[in-house]
Amino acid sequence: MRAYTSLVSSGCGLLWMAMCPLSAKAFSYQPWIDGPERTLSILSIAVDAQDGTVSVNGIDTRAPETPFTVDWGDAGPTEDGFFELTHLYQDSSRNYVVQITAHYGDGTEDAVRTGVYFVAPQVNPQTLPAITAVSIAATDLELDTRMPYEPGSLTFMQDSCFGVIPRPTLEYLMSVGAGIQFDLVEGNVWLEDGGFRQVVLQDPSLSGGMYSLWYTTPVAFAASCAAMRSLGEAPSMLHEMGHNVTLNFPAGYCYGGKIDGNANAIYSETMAQIFAHATLYEMLNAASAYGLPPEMAADLEQQAVVSFGIVRHAYQDYVDQGARFCSWNDPNTDQDETLGTFMTIAYEFIRHAEASQQGLPTPVRKLSRFLSQFGPDWHSQYSQDTNSQAAESFRATLLVAALSCALDQDLREEFRSLHFPVDDAIFDGMVCEDSGPAGGGGAGGRGTGSGDAGGGGGAEPTVSGGVSGCSNDPSAAGAAGAQALTGGSTGGAIPQTASGGSSPALSGSGGLSSGGTTPTLAMDAGVVSGMAGSSLDPAGTAASANSTPSTGGAVEEPHAQAGSPQGGATRPAQGKGCSCHTPGSSPCRASFAWMLVAACVGRRAHGPRLRGAQGRRPCSRGPAPVRPRASEPDCARPR
Repeated sequence: MRAYTSLVSSGCGLLWMAMCPLSAKAFSYQPWIDGPERTLSILSIAVDAQDGTVSVNGIDTRAPETPFTVDWGDAGPTEDGFFELTHLYQDSSRNYVVQITAHYGDGTEDAVRTGVYFVAPQVNPQTLPAITAVSIAATDLELDTRMPYEPGSLTFMQDSCFGVIPRPTLEYLMSVGAGIQFDLVEGNVWLEDGGFRQVVLQDPSLSGGMYSLWYTTPVAFAASCAAMRSLGEAPSMLHEMGHNVTLNFPAGYCYGGKIDGNANAIYSETMAQIFAHATLYEMLNAASAYGLPPEMAADLEQQAVVSFGIVRHAYQDYVDQGARFCSWNDPNTDQDETLGTFMTIAYEFIRHAEASQQGLPTPVRKLSRFLSQFGPDWHSQYSQDTNSQAAESFRATLLVAALSCALDQDLREEFRSLHFPVDDAIFDGMVCEDSGPAGGGGAGGRGTGSGDAGGGGGAEPTVSGGVSGCSNDPSAAGAAGAQALTGGSTGGAIPQTASGGSSPALSGSGGLSSGGTTPTLAMDAGVVSGMAGSSLDPAGTAASANSTPSTGGAVEEPHAQAGSPQGGATRPAQGKGCSCHTPGSSPCRASFAWMLVAACVGRRAHGPRLRGAQGRRPCSRGPAPVRPRASEPDCARPR
């Protein structure tokens, strides 16, 4: 029995809320695993609150010849038509859920739902634990840094940054997500004053996107003002929060500070992907229990499907291009060599978890338990600063063993077929945490609830007492164990990871032509703009093939960590279903690859290049080195 089971439950999510996912799952990624990729997407919604007129624009790259069927959600008859779709609501004192259904020539259909907001959504907030509260800074806040990385010039979020969804509602939604993620690691994270509270600040230099500041106190992430305007950025928010949790985990020996640099992504980006999608899964399957109104649930569902579509597309790209495994992001190349690898791990995890019909939260908790064995031995073999076959093999084996443990099946051969260099000796030395101490290349068994040390792997978190967590000193982990859940000291860190938005423009057909609020992909004769993020902006305007991006929010890494589409965008057969244009503009010429927005994953402020090594500076704003304060404890100092 874990000492912290009074705070979290390994059975059904947040024990303090007495909530479990609905018995009949309302949401699953399964249709987007087994079926065809979604080609229908809403790009923008324009709402006139004065006269009740709503315009919806979108895209379906399968270019159906049959008009869409539209249910406007106001109890009126359905309508048929192509984008741009318009409707007059008689009652503009409430919100609605619109469903658009596409009909294809082979007899299949697809449907998307989204909210139409005339007024602020009526959330029925539940009491959430204060220890995982998320706040959006309303006044300037100075962050302390636990590592030699400077957060940069950040400020608070002005009231003008928010659209029809107010600050308290977004804070509540993120706090729900934070509680879910805290449960997914079973509370085994570095804590400050007995809690894992997060704060959101504005980076004025960003026109779109966000990035994690998990090495600060309080733990934070920075975002653009525009990112607060809608729920279009929800997957990105949960992704960055996933970084915050999984890099401050496990409490006794955090990954943060020990896997940073060019080899970070196979752990950090994989885990953030998994945590974001698992959190959305949990939210959607308990939306009513969390008090979320239908229009917000519809928006979250659309974003979850779009985000998973990016993961699936990146996985397929990895396979189609010869399955080139890579855990080292070469700073001297233009592409991120690790992208296909970590997206493939995330995809395979979600695919197997859904196939097991046990949902995502339970396998994620088991994944976390396995990875919580991280200690000096695993740290050494991970070789964060080394690009070698041995290091590549260990990193691959670590993740394959973690997935095998979480999913209760040996996945070695499956991943070998994907060219992962799995080492049997290392794999056999790693066992599921609940099976006892690890041998061979493992980190040692976890200790008991009393805080006993596990053979090099650190001890179980305790309710009180214990030694500082997230130590950067490898010798500290196996000595006496983890920090207490009540109080605690400092955590480790690696430099921030970002969600795009600040990425520079990339050239080439289908590349990111702007690092602005809503990234725009250059396509053939026109530009598909607006993206899925802007579909949720009540103040947005209908996107056209020739328009500039709206300010409704970016699909940078929703979490769009995919690279630019290889070979440029393909051009579907022309059909009215592809008419994301306004009258008189060029037809929409794009493939669903528009979702693979070019975010420079791994080209951020990751370690060695900020410590004097040669190579191109990361494309997102990285933290500048800063001398640790004299008052900081040893565990916060650089290795």
